[in-house]
Amino acid sequence: MKPNSSDINTEVFIRASVVLNCQRTVLVSVIVPVYNAEKYLSRCLNSLVSQTLHEIEILCVNDGSTDSSPEILNDYAKNDTRICVFTQENKGPGIARNTALDNAKGKYILFCDADDTLEPDACHECSLIMESNQVDIILFNANIIEIDRKASNVPSANGEYFSIVRSDNAGAMNKIVFMKNMILSHIWQCSFSHDLINHYNLRFTKYKICEDQIFIHCYIMLINNGYLLKKTLYNYYAYKGSLAHVALNRHFWLSRFIQLPKVLWNCFKFAVKNKMPFKIIYSFYILFVWFKSRLNKR
Repeated sequence: MKPNSSDINTEVFIRASVVLNCQRTVLVSVIVPVYNAEKYLSRCLNSLVSQTLHEIEILCVNDGSTDSSPEILNDYAKNDTRICVFTQENKGPGIARNTALDNAKGKYILFCDADDTLEPDACHECSLIMESNQVDIILFNANIIEIDRKASNVPSANGEYFSIVRSDNAGAMNKIVFMKNMILSHIWQCSFSHDLINHYNLRFTKYKICEDQIFIHCYIMLINNGYLLKKTLYNYYAYKGSLAHVALNRHFWLSRFIQLPKVLWNCFKFAVKNKMPFKIIYSFYILFVWFKSRLNKR
C-alpha cells in the first residue's frame, strides 16, 4: 500500500527531530524501550518531559509495537524536541536499549521502562552527584507499586560515597559492600557514565532474560567509585500478568538461577576481551550474594 502524504510528513518530521535533538549538548540521556505500552506510555513520558533538569534527551525505541505506541511517541516528539524516536523490528528490550545507546549524546545514562515513571528531580539529582563527585555510578531507591497493594520500597542502603581505587582492605571492602547492593538492584535503579560504557563498548546481549543483569555485572568490573543515594527516584509498576508481577514469585527467581551459567559466561567473555580476567571473581561473588538473598526472602 502506498503511504499517503500525511504519513510521509510525519515520518520526515520525526527523523528531523531526531537529528536536531541529538546534535544538542545534553547532560542526561534517558533510554526507554517501548513495546505495546499504549496503556501506560503517556504516564511514563509525562514524568520524563516534566523533569526539573531541562538538559536531557529522551531516547524512545519502538521495538516493533503493534498497538498505538508509535502514534503516542510521535505525538510527544512533535511537542518536545528533546524526544528522539527510533523504530525497529521486535528484537527485545536489550537490543532496543543498544539502539538508543548508539545514538545517545548525554554524559550520563538513565534507563526507564515504558510502564514506569521517574520522579521529577531524578535527572537533576543524578547529574548533580555525578558531576560534583565524579563517580562512575549512582544507585538510588525505587518504589515497587503493585496494583491493589501497598507500595514497597527497594532501598539502596545508606546514602554514601564509595571509593574503590584504594589498595588497602578498606578499599576492597568498599567494593564488596557496593556490589552487594548493586546485585540487588536493576538497571532502572542506577545512573551510569556514558563515557565508561562507550570506552569499553559495553552493550546489552540479545537475550530477553537476564540481559540487564549481564550488563550490570560487566559494568561493575569497570567502576572505580560509586554513590549509594538514599532517595527514591524511580517508580516500578507491577500489574497482574506483567513481568514485574511475575518477578515477585519464586518461579521467576528459579528461572533466573537457571540463567546463571549464561550470565557468568558473558561476564567472563567481557572480562577476557578487556584484559581483566581476574575481575570475574567479583561476578561469582555477587551472583552468590544475589541468589542467597533471594532464597532468604522466600
